[in-house]
Amino acid sequence: FQAEDGIRDVERSRGLGDVYKRQEDDRLFDLKVFKPKPEELDSFISLGAEKIVRVEFEVPPEKKLKELPNYFCDEEYYQIIADQEIANRPQPAASKTTLFQQYGVDIPVEGKVGLQVSAKSTEFEFVQKGNRIIPAQQGPPALIAKYGKQIVSLVTEKARYTVKYDDFALPDRKTEPGKKYVYKIRLYQVKKPIKKVFAESDTVGIVPKDEPPFAPTATSALVDTVDRNVVMHFSYPKSLAGLESFFDNHIFVLYKTDIDDTLCERGMVIDTIDASWKAKLIEGVDIDEAFYIEVFDIAGQSARTSLIVPVDSKFKNPPIPENLRVVDFPDDNGLKLSVRWDPPTLAAGYKVEDILPKTKTINVEDKNLYLMKDTVIQLPDTAEIPVNAQKILTVSYTIPGGQKSLKVLYEIRANPADKALYPEFELNGLKKVDLDETGMIKFGEVEEREYVLNGWIVTKSGKVLQNPEAQVKLSVDATQINEIPIESSPYLYYIYRGIDPERLTTFEYRGIATGDVREFVDDYDKRPDDDYYYFVQVVAPSGFMNTSKVMGPIKPGQNLFNWNKIVVFLSMLVLVGVALYFIYHAKKGKKFYIRPIAGIVHIEEALGRATEMGKPIIYVTGLGYISELATLASITILGRVAKKAAEYQSKLLVPCYDPIVMIVAQETVRNAYMDEGRPDLYDEENIYYIAAQQFAYAAAVAGLMIREQSAANFFIGKFFAESLILAETGASVGAIQVAGTDDMTQLPFFITACDYTIIGEELYAASAYMSKDPMQQGSIKAQDFIKVLEMIIIVLGTAAATGGLWWIAKAFQVLGE
Repeated sequence: FQAEDGIRDVERSRGLGDVYKRQEDDRLFDLKVFKPKPEELDSFISLGAEKIVRVEFEVPPEKKLKELPNYFCDEEYYQIIADQEIANRPQPAASKTTLFQQYGVDIPVEGKVGLQVSAKSTEFEFVQKGNRIIPAQQGPPALIAKYGKQIVSLVTEKARYTVKYDDFALPDRKTEPGKKYVYKIRLYQVKKPIKKVFAESDTVGIVPKDEPPFAPTATSALVDTVDRNVVMHFSYPKSLAGLESFFDNHIFVLYKTDIDDTLCERGMVIDTIDASWKAKLIEGVDIDEAFYIEVFDIAGQSARTSLIVPVDSKFKNPPIPENLRVVDFPDDNGLKLSVRWDPPTLAAGYKVEDILPKTKTINVEDKNLYLMKDTVIQLPDTAEIPVNAQKILTVSYTIPGGQKSLKVLYEIRANPADKALYPEFELNGLKKVDLDETGMIKFGEVEEREYVLNGWIVTKSGKVLQNPEAQVKLSVDATQINEIPIESSPYLYYIYRGIDPERLTTFEYRGIATGDVREFVDDYDKRPDDDYYYFVQVVAPSGFMNTSKVMGPIKPGQNLFNWNKIVVFLSMLVLVGVALYFIYHAKKGKKFYIRPIAGIVHIEEALGRATEMGKPIIYVTGLGYISELATLASITILGRVAKKAAEYQSKLLVPCYDPIVMIVAQETVRNAYMDEGRPDLYDEENIYYIAAQQFAYAAAVAGLMIREQSAANFFIGKFFAESLILAETGASVGAIQVAGTDDMTQLPFFITACDYTIIGEELYAASAYMSKDPMQQGSIKAQDFIKVLEMIIIVLGTAAATGGLWWIAKAFQVLGE
């Protein structure tokens, strides 16, 4: 370290020959690992060499780290395990069938075949050197990855040398040129208990500079030989890809000059454009004119491109999309606009595949064939084998199995206004749809002949889109394995947004869309105050572009209703209407039939038995909190049980898992005893809190049942893994047990170990059944009515799908999303 103004700058230390002599103040240095001969050992040790006693492949615990000083080395090391057996195994490869024909290998198929080849001589040499520690650059990366394991630390008797560590960069944008900044890294511990600072680095300092801007290097100018219009386009090289956001480029100045101005000094300014531009159309260019670009950053520094000479080309404008428009995005919160275009299109392709292909293998080891990169050679027995040659042991190929399958691949390219729902395909009279929207429909086994595949798009109303682009007709050749890919649009659409339709250069670039979509959604951070305008640039693969007319003005607006959820809204209206109908008639005194629930019917039997035996009743509300429906239903049933317990003068014990549930249970039991006119029998001590720990609570309740020898046990509420413990303990003391929960995973245990079980939603109906409250009974009848209605819809939907009217079943899913 070198100290300067309190700042410590790290320097890389220097080695001594092939051996590094460690200095105590150094922390980052070059490390050399070697295996000396016995006669050289004393000499190397005298120079400061240290013997490696072990290697570490993972970071050791903190306690282990503190045993020795830690040093860091700017190197990667690997432990090589030279497994001779692995090197002797055949290696997989592939080659073309045509390369084997001249050597008498009969392969009755064309294309690529699979090979089994021997290892290269370089791999044998690598393995023969034995087990060792090597740096990353001392071997082929593929062999190091195959035989090596990366080392984290090399440990000697004196220190630990870490050779693998994370290297990261964090850009700091809030700096000023010429001002000195000091940085420090703090390591925070994330495991509990959380410490504020686990470790802290030394400080380092730097004075940033304001570098001049990068001039565009990938520039082109294509000129139309008829109209003499030039399209200028630029981009940064791949080496700067992804770094454009860090540039402080401010404006671009376009100059026009003559083709002899190689130094770019005599140009005339033809336009000044902000830094967001990517291309420019210049009209009326002479044959001997050229261009260059000068870019300025915020500080006024500049850089120029080299001379850009236009290249003559036949200019062809890419087409502007049909019906291009900008609309307010529907069913949102007023923060989206949508650029849409037509037509809706169904793009399709297909694959013909073998269902059960057969594999054939030919042994060619005796033919002395060798694979060298992408070619096959044959060598005599006496010839010297090239270093990179691999002997071919076997050749494998597949032949058709006699059965073929057809997969139809498709893409729907439409915007929401088209109301496209799904595609339907027809092959040889058989229609199929892809309701899961996987992009593929499989027709299964097909005969080996030619077919005509028809497809069309079905809308949400069940109609077929009639425009030609939304329908396909493909000739399918199923006589052989082949594939027709989906055709993609070659165009790209650049979307721009601005507030002044007369100044297109002020428009902001908003994003890019491919020609395979039909919509671009523009999101706003907040609702804008001004109206906005849009235009679209269409770019062809040749680099030519076409610009649409300006669309607007428009401003996003909020929607009062989300039409995508119309099914949910209609269902809510039906449910509320039916519920209000039954509640109204229940209040009028009409008696509704509610199916008896066995567990509720036998509550009085359980209470009566406890009274006859003179033993207590234990009521467990489960491990749920008061906010859960199962716990609320349990509290309602507890009130009914408490009334009967007061009437029969039986002792009621309620051990609670949650203190809030305990308070509610105490109040419920107190009110029940008062309603029965026996407040004197109420004992608050019988309703108590045990523990908010699952198995501690289960153990306490099990002990309570054994000590009290309860005659009736009620387990109603939310239960988990403790359910069987409680139920089995209650069964062992001979108590009548009634259980109820909405947790389907615990119901099997209760059904097995209890006398009566309230299953699933019967738990919610039980409170209405016992309370006789018109509001609750009306709600239960309304739910039953809705269930009947749902079953009718399911039957009708099944019938519609069977008849090919898939849009009926699909409409409910799509509209309800």
